[in-house]
Amino acid sequence: MITLEKLIEIISSVLEIEDDIDIDSSSDNIGEWDSMSQVLITSEISELTNSKSDDIEELFEETSVRGIFNLLNDNNLIKV
Repeated sequence: MITLEKLIEIISSVLEIEDDIDIDSSSDNIGEWDSMSQVLITSEISELTNSKSDDIEELFEETSVRGIFNLLNDNNLIKV
């Protein structure tokens, strides 16, 4: 299970951004969030969910914190 805070920590770490990530962050407002970063983000999420997130095909295309959070939540992989 992943918390919102952990999700933000993962994305911040992958993008190498310290403070500017929140629920409204996305590739639209963060230049560092590119396709390679997306692969790394989904890989980190996969590790933390014991590969349970690998079945969520939309996750590989979702480029916002809110979208990723909602997909994980819809699949019972978020701890609120």
